[in-house]
Amino acid sequence: MKKVALVLALSAAAMTAQAEESKTITASFPSNSLAELEVDIAVGKIDLQTYNGDTIEVEILVEPKESDSWFGKPDVSEATLNSNTSGDKLSLEINSDDYELSWQVKVPVNLALDVEVGVGKIDIQDLNNSADLEVGVGKIKIETTTTDFKKVSLDSGVGKTAMSGFGNVETSEKSMVGSTTDYRGQGQYSIDAEVGVGNIRLRRD
Repeated sequence: MKKVALVLALSAAAMTAQAEESKTITASFPSNSLAELEVDIAVGKIDLQTYNGDTIEVEILVEPKESDSWFGKPDVSEATLNSNTSGDKLSLEINSDDYELSWQVKVPVNLALDVEVGVGKIDIQDLNNSADLEVGVGKIKIETTTTDFKKVSLDSGVGKTAMSGFGNVETSEKSMVGSTTDYRGQGQYSIDAEVGVGNIRLRRD
């Protein structure tokens, strides 16, 4: 009987541990009084999709970051999304580098973007505004249907930069390991993207 009880207890513990392997956070923010969205991510990826709406829709999959710590994996149940509005800018962040985060964000097309990722990637679809993007180690991919931009600056310390669908693009290699791409046009918006180690690509559909 004791053996059966022990097996049941272990099974319950295993199921509890498995249930806490991940956590999904969802949130929605009105954007009527906003001009910019700022997101700060320590480790993970973010997929941003612009649309003709008036709310910012956020879904985040939180998973424990791989660790060799004696204390085991961090408890994802403690992860919380912090939001702060300053003037016309909304800032979003999960204040811990113990998690690996997968962000899915639907953002109104009229908002500028300011996104920083320590390790991971940024993927933006249908960009039609200004964007300031930075990744320490990883990559940035941007797709746009905008006819033109005022200014584009892509900079990779170790990696490649490229943009297609625009004229008068200047790409140069630096230090044999890095790359920069610069563009000046007649558009309204600007893109400034920087990666320490990794690639950057901008494409107009």
